[in-house]
Amino acid sequence: MRILGMVACPLLLAAFLCGPQVHVASKVQTKTQPSAAVKDFAQGFYSWYVPEALKTEEAPAWNVALKYKRDVFSATLFQALKEDSDA
Repeated sequence: MRILGMVACPLLLAAFLCGPQVHVASKVQTKTQPSAAVKDFAQGFYSWYVPEALKTEEAPAWNVALKYKRDVFSATLFQALKEDSDA
């Protein structure tokens, strides 16, 4: 019985201490995985953008996205990209 206690106590302690962390880690991992809608949007954007960027002579190539897909950028990101492009 004493040997069983020597094995069981550390295992129970480890499960008690690590259990919440494993549970939290699984929740965090689930929340960071992109949804199907996000994947579809990104795929659709890049399916449109890559051919357009490859055939444009504008520099930088992201100007194509700024010109034709302005609505997909937040105002802050659009402004930052525009300022960088203008510089």
